[in-house]
Amino acid sequence: MYKKKTLFGVMLTLGVLLTALPVYARHAQFSPALGDTTPLTQGPERAIVTEDGVLELWSYDGNIMSDFPLLLVDETYVSSPILANMQGDAYNEIAVVVKQSNGQYAVALFDSRAQELDRIVLGNTDIYYDPIVIDGFATTEESLLIVDTAGVVYQVVWNAGSLGVTSVLTLGNPATLGYMAGTQDIFVSYPELQKIEVYTQTQEQTWTLSNTFIIDTAVIYPLVDNGNDRIYGVDRNGDIVAFNTQNGVMIAGFPVDIDDMPLAQPLLLDISEEHVGKEIIVPGAKKQQYVISQDGQIIETISDEQSFVSMDLPAADMYEGQVFSTENNTGFSLWNGIKKTVRSIWSYITMVVTDVEPNMAIQVDMVDVASGTSVDIGYVYIDDLGAGQKSITLQNNGNVDLSIDSIRCINLVNTSCTLSHQVDSLDVGAKEVITLELTPTDSALPISIDVVVESNDPDTGVYTVTLTGEPQRNIVVDGDMEDMNNEWRRWGRPNNVDYLFKTTVEAYQGEYSSYIDSQGAVHAGIQQVNVPVQAGGTYVFRFKYKLLSGELYSILGIRSSNADMEIAPDALTQVSADWQVYERQFTVPADFVEDFRVRLSVLSGEAYIDDIQIEEIAVVDVLKDADLEKIGTDDWRGWGGNTNWRKSVAEVHGGSQSLEVGDALHGSSGVLQDGLKFEKTKKYQVSFWYKLNAGKFYAIIGDNSANAAVNSGTSFVTGNADATWKQHTFIVDGAWFVSNNPIFRMSMRDGQVFVDDIEVTEIEVLPSIVDGDMEKIGTDDWRGWGGNTNWRKSVLDMHGGVQSLEIGGIDNSSGGVLQEGLRFDADKDYELSFWYKVNTGTLYAIIGDNSANGPVSGIPQKKSYATDGEWREHFFMIDGAAFTTDNPILRFSLGEGQAFIDDIIVTEIIQ
Repeated sequence: MYKKKTLFGVMLTLGVLLTALPVYARHAQFSPALGDTTPLTQGPERAIVTEDGVLELWSYDGNIMSDFPLLLVDETYVSSPILANMQGDAYNEIAVVVKQSNGQYAVALFDSRAQELDRIVLGNTDIYYDPIVIDGFATTEESLLIVDTAGVVYQVVWNAGSLGVTSVLTLGNPATLGYMAGTQDIFVSYPELQKIEVYTQTQEQTWTLSNTFIIDTAVIYPLVDNGNDRIYGVDRNGDIVAFNTQNGVMIAGFPVDIDDMPLAQPLLLDISEEHVGKEIIVPGAKKQQYVISQDGQIIETISDEQSFVSMDLPAADMYEGQVFSTENNTGFSLWNGIKKTVRSIWSYITMVVTDVEPNMAIQVDMVDVASGTSVDIGYVYIDDLGAGQKSITLQNNGNVDLSIDSIRCINLVNTSCTLSHQVDSLDVGAKEVITLELTPTDSALPISIDVVVESNDPDTGVYTVTLTGEPQRNIVVDGDMEDMNNEWRRWGRPNNVDYLFKTTVEAYQGEYSSYIDSQGAVHAGIQQVNVPVQAGGTYVFRFKYKLLSGELYSILGIRSSNADMEIAPDALTQVSADWQVYERQFTVPADFVEDFRVRLSVLSGEAYIDDIQIEEIAVVDVLKDADLEKIGTDDWRGWGGNTNWRKSVAEVHGGSQSLEVGDALHGSSGVLQDGLKFEKTKKYQVSFWYKLNAGKFYAIIGDNSANAAVNSGTSFVTGNADATWKQHTFIVDGAWFVSNNPIFRMSMRDGQVFVDDIEVTEIEVLPSIVDGDMEKIGTDDWRGWGGNTNWRKSVLDMHGGVQSLEIGGIDNSSGGVLQEGLRFDADKDYELSFWYKVNTGTLYAIIGDNSANGPVSGIPQKKSYATDGEWREHFFMIDGAAFTTDNPILRFSLGEGQAFIDDIIVTEIIQ
């Protein structure tokens, strides 16, 4: 009985018996490394030095990461890439040994964007084998240990923003190293000596010999099982050995002869319910895996093409300098007669390991869904015959073939369901798209179906997913591309103009999509005219696309397909082998008469288009992707073309994503969204959460400009980088905007900020003052008068709630604070009241007109000498017509003392 496991923390050391080589002889023989290097992708990334000498980094779903592959000029990679958390954050850097043009060796460190962070030269020494990773000494930063052919051990660390190296041990002989996880101990085995030594790091970069075990045979590649006090390895005869970590005694039942040539160090994984403890798994040259119990019994031999080792290259040539001998005349051919062998000589890497099982997965709209869950598929777009389509994807994520007994729809509510086809089996990693044709009984009622898939998945043999949705007629004709008559006409002259754009090569769902070939200096595509939208109506426009190259443009036009009726959106440039989703909301002008158009075109590239939809909606979102949970960043673009921003899972306020602007290296950046849908007759509150880690953060709402705020109250800046989530609020009047292009911009100078949960809410009236009750977290709505900083939110004393505003302090210092952009209508009268408490000093309060230095005419300042520590209330009577600017200011100041302000209230006076 085998249990499915997925481990990202299993340490695997693979070495070719009798043929592991010094790195200078292995320029095309390297191992991959798997681990998390960035928060921008799900799952671990895979780093590898390819046989043609470049460094590549691949995402877990099989896409090469941006800015890779990386080729060094006049230098050579001479070790496998190692993933290590050198900087002590949540993600790994990529370390690799390179041979420079001057013949010296160096360790180079790269990040997930292919940027070289630093390198440290090791000198003219010959490096014996790949580095290993060890935990930091009383720190979160990991470091590297490297052995040269003379047996000198070097420790490479990250310190104060750069790499450093120290010679920490002189072993006197070539050696291989194993690390005891969670400790400061390394186990050293010698290919030429029958002993294992234990060294302990007693202080940073200081190692002391703490134990020596004399053993019966030389052993290479020690792997330590800390939870079981054992060291595993491979001896001269190719047998699997196990020693006690306390005394070096061979464990009973070992060595184990697997009658095969081991390709790897024993791997530990608990996959058997019938035996105690972890099993030992050894990949062999016969393309078999041997499962060995803790007492040395071979309990299973697994024969399968899917091995723990990717065996995809011909047998290697003869090399010199094998691990068990440093003589130069002991060349040895790798397994003469074996057609395939390991891709590389392996070192310590973190690797995903699964046992031999099929694993069923279902995707809806490109998102994995678990069995037993319900998925809202939104609108089901029905055609003139009353039928609509929805596709699901079946996938085998296991490592043996998946057998499927049946796929069926049950528990139908308000719809019938017809499957496009059945599937009998799925190969390892294979996908199959099944289209469901749904015909609602009543187009005004929601629908629901259960999709049931029965297979030989041992964990989920009966996989059930409930789909719910609502029928909706798509006003775009042939939006699903399934009509026999092509309803789309060409725009421009694409390369494939001589035949229909419909193709069965790719389809998001159904059988057909539209293929646009505009490779070369061509800009062309497809369009549809006379789309039946209504004047003043609000709609959502969406489509699926797979962009293979070039730039993809989407245009919504009136009487023309050459220009967008609103602000033309940026080109889509994210090239991907996967289908992606674009969505946009729009409102048709009230004076619209006829000929609304949809255009999709490609500049100098090619793309597949499917499921073009336009549906009417009740309301329009003022700002798109406000919760930052959409896949991709199509709704946002860089300010001034800046690219140093991204969706992030590293820090979130709510949901699973936020927007990161700048970076941990304290870079600068800017990002914006234009075309916000503020209606001129409405008023809004725009709030957002931010977490500032370093630098200075800016946010504005502008009118057709990302450089200037439309109103003094829609500009915000803070340098309070305390790495806590805070909320800021803008108050916006739609009447402020002259253009139809309001812009929300966020920018970062020399630092890093995360933004999340932007919320736009309609309000009845604009509040005259913000945070008057002093209960908001932080002080973003207030600022120091004349740059004064001697004020703060306080819980020491308050009139109501849990906070007040404290000015000055117990040291009787002076201070001043103000809020600008107060809102008073010229034809109205107001009463502004506040509570104050003066312990010492003199408190001043004024209301000014675009100035904090003096009161506006007709509203005298308040000056209080009362220092009895009692709460008192003061009232200002305000005539809105007294202000000649849009920037009334409320200022409090204190001379040499301590005062508290609370519960500021503005009330309109009705005559």
